[in-house]
Amino acid sequence: MIEFIMKKQRQLSTSFSVDNIDAVKISKKFSNLLDDAVPNNVLGMLALAYESDGGIVFYDRYKLVPHQKQDYEIIDIKRQTSLYKNITLFTSALNIIFYLNKPIRTAGPIDSVIYNLDQEYFRCTENIKFFQKKSKIKDIGRAEFFAIQLINYRMRLVEIKSLLSKKY
Repeated sequence: MIEFIMKKQRQLSTSFSVDNIDAVKISKKFSNLLDDAVPNNVLGMLALAYESDGGIVFYDRYKLVPHQKQDYEIIDIKRQTSLYKNITLFTSALNIIFYLNKPIRTAGPIDSVIYNLDQEYFRCTENIKFFQKKSKIKDIGRAEFFAIQLINYRMRLVEIKSLLSKKY
């Protein structure tokens, strides 16, 4: 008895058919490759960033420009508009950019929530500086009032930091 062993022909990776089934498979593979290429956290976003004339560019779209210490601005390169100004914390700026690149899935976009908390953080630090100066006054009654306000703002600063850490 003679047995015929038929070899299965190997297809080259470049050959394709005109069937819709193969086209669907190829598009799924391509979309999976794109999903893997896009960073899914802030560290991955930082790895793909590059420096460009006075700032750092993320996703080839958003530019983070430092103006001074604790003063950052986010610019949309494609629209040539400033999205957020006077951001106090660098981590807030990074997370705002990260959430700007994601599709909006919540009623209040997370990037605007982080920005509002960051602005509250800035106002709180400014009030702490103000009440530290005022608490050194010689009038004891007013100095106690300013010291109490200083303690209140320091506690509020801790609350804001914890809220920010929950959003990151």
